[in-house]
Amino acid sequence: MGKNILVPEELICDVYSLTRYLAGKDIPDEAKRLCKSIIIGIEYKIKKMEAHMAFSAYKMAPPGQEREDLRREYIRVAEIRKSFTSEQELPYSLW
Repeated sequence: MGKNILVPEELICDVYSLTRYLAGKDIPDEAKRLCKSIIIGIEYKIKKMEAHMAFSAYKMAPPGQEREDLRREYIRVAEIRKSFTSEQELPYSLW
């Protein structure tokens, strides 16, 4: 894969919307395949961005119930399997 670059979120959303629109139109097969590839890539990137935002919110929250709720939200958003998680956040002394 190529080099990572910064792209404004608004532009990503516009490209995503345009690609979804074109994918539903009567266009050549090669263009449809390209649209599907772009859609998959953007959806993957959006998922990763959501997971990053959820992780940041969890780590910045003060200890307590709110932090625990944000930890669970991060686990859900990042699609972390149950077998890799604990019921509660482990204190650093147990690492």
